[in-house]
Amino acid sequence: DRPRVSDIRYIGMKKSERDDIEKKISVVKGNQITPNQINSAKTIIEKYFDEKGFGEAVISIMQRPDASAKNQVILDIEVDKKEKIKVNRINIEGNESISDRTLKWAMKKTNEKGNILHLFRTKKFVEDLYKEDKKNFINKYHEFGYRDAEIIRDSVYKNDEKTVNIDIVVEEGPKYHVRSINWVGNTQYNSIDLGRMLNMNPGDVYNQKKLQERLTTDDDAAINLYQNNGYLFSGIDPIEINIENDSVDLELRVTEGPKATIKKVIIQGNDRLYEDVIRRELRTKPGAVFSKEDLIRSVREIAQTGHFDPENLQPGVNPNPEDGTVDLTYPLTSKGNDQIEFSAGWGVTGLVGKLSLKLNNFSLKNLINRENYRGIIPQGEGQTLILSAQTNGRYYQSYQFSFIEPWFGGKRPNNFSLSAYYSRYTGLNSDYYTQMNPYMYGGGYGGYGGYGGYSPYGYGGYSPYGYGGYGGYGGYGG
Repeated sequence: DRPRVSDIRYIGMKKSERDDIEKKISVVKGNQITPNQINSAKTIIEKYFDEKGFGEAVISIMQRPDASAKNQVILDIEVDKKEKIKVNRINIEGNESISDRTLKWAMKKTNEKGNILHLFRTKKFVEDLYKEDKKNFINKYHEFGYRDAEIIRDSVYKNDEKTVNIDIVVEEGPKYHVRSINWVGNTQYNSIDLGRMLNMNPGDVYNQKKLQERLTTDDDAAINLYQNNGYLFSGIDPIEINIENDSVDLELRVTEGPKATIKKVIIQGNDRLYEDVIRRELRTKPGAVFSKEDLIRSVREIAQTGHFDPENLQPGVNPNPEDGTVDLTYPLTSKGNDQIEFSAGWGVTGLVGKLSLKLNNFSLKNLINRENYRGIIPQGEGQTLILSAQTNGRYYQSYQFSFIEPWFGGKRPNNFSLSAYYSRYTGLNSDYYTQMNPYMYGGGYGGYGGYGGYSPYGYGGYSPYGYGGYGGYGGYGG
């Protein structure tokens, strides 16, 4: 039988690096170890440190028998990082039309040390990132119309023990312009409207980056005219049908396809809110025609609740071409957003302090139903409850309560709030005091996306020191 791993020892690396590597390699304590696993682990570790700029790192993985256990081995994973390799100089030859500065700026991950323009960019040399930056280098030429530009030769060589130099030789070729643009296959929208969204005309420099952005990637790209109105299966494919001298004839081939209807809306990973509280934020409903704009705004609305990590909120779009439907998935990662503030001290008037608690996921309906509590607090409806108390010893005390329901009535985003506070001021050397205990209520219809609405407020109060209290006021606001 192959030996099993009784222990793994990491040598020559930081704890954070060890944690990263443990997640990447397939070597686990208690499992059998094979030569393929060792070779794979070595390759993974080499790539890991290369991406960190340690291109000269030496990795060794050694097995030694475990004297305390039969047929088991201890695995020593040792890393000698050597020096981190940085870029000393990038030399560019053959660029007559575009400056060194512009081309070097296009190389986002391969930058010269000591260049003040790249102060906040990485200076380490990583082979894989350099390959990507060579593509960025040529893409910059494509933006200026140099369709045929290519790197005909490049080399990376040592400058000293810590740095390398890079030589790049480019052949630019001619600068191209657009001679004609023809739309083909579009039946739902006319060529004039699509051309207006494209915003490229005959005679313009042939900017391939702009062409792709205006067709598919910009927020107001031409494809969105289709995908915001149900045509999920649509596409626009730019074809160079003729290249003559320095001119390009473009044919933009549109595939429209049928309209797609939303079949399922799936919410994953939610352990914080009741599901209906999340679904009320969504503009994408089962049975509705698919809209890319509605999908994006639904993601934004969920993120704005503050209960989920927006970086991990990447919706899944799973089309079903057979029946013309689409399933949408919203993967959620909960994050805590409750707040507590506490401070205390001692002054001439006695105890000085403040305690404030803000719960952003309160559930009023579960207040008396302890079986529905999550922890020690009724949660799940996305309501806000604020409780605070502040004292300056004998001189001043105040207490505040606020409650906010963002969807009063449950049908639309009608905001309702209720607040009250009590405060008491006392003179330091007398029996004089002022006491106030007003209350406030309010509400408003915010509409989807924060559009305006009607907002009435009322305010009242009682003061034994002779203040008359406040009347109510109302108004319109967004």
